[in-house]
Amino acid sequence: GDFVFELANQRTGWSASQIASYWQPLQRLHLTRDRHFTHELVRQAVLESVPADLLAGIHVEIGEGMRARNAPPARRLRHWLDAGRWRDAAEDAQAAAAEAESAGLRVAARGLLVQAAQCFERCNEPALAFALRARVVGMTLSWLSADLAREPARAQTARAVGDAQTPTASRGLVQVY
Repeated sequence: GDFVFELANQRTGWSASQIASYWQPLQRLHLTRDRHFTHELVRQAVLESVPADLLAGIHVEIGEGMRARNAPPARRLRHWLDAGRWRDAAEDAQAAAAEAESAGLRVAARGLLVQAAQCFERCNEPALAFALRARVVGMTLSWLSADLAREPARAQTARAVGDAQTPTASRGLVQVY
């Protein structure tokens, strides 16, 4: 859960006891437990009741607050995505991928790198997105089977732009056939 009294205090100006007076009834109704909603559907219902422009700002504040407290990048990532902060999301997705890879979670690392590439595309950084996709093809080749690597390799070759990217993409495609 990403609910932190300090952030709520900063956002509302309320004291911890005032915030607790609103949080405790939610706990008694079993809608929250500690800092978490008890069910994803409850969380979604609450989020859907907040206007989108206000919600994006809240996600930015939460992401920045979590960054200031050195929260893991994988936890911050959702907030950057929900706020449309694509560069922050891309950077945290890459950092989370490195952590996942270090922990031996190769498929998760690969998925996070794909997500980072998508975010770099959304913030108009196609060269960074391309480099990450090339890395994904390499990871897929080394960790999984050539059959699974074919589709990312084909997609990477189709995205290649200019003389600098075409050889890299072509090497990945040749390796899977």
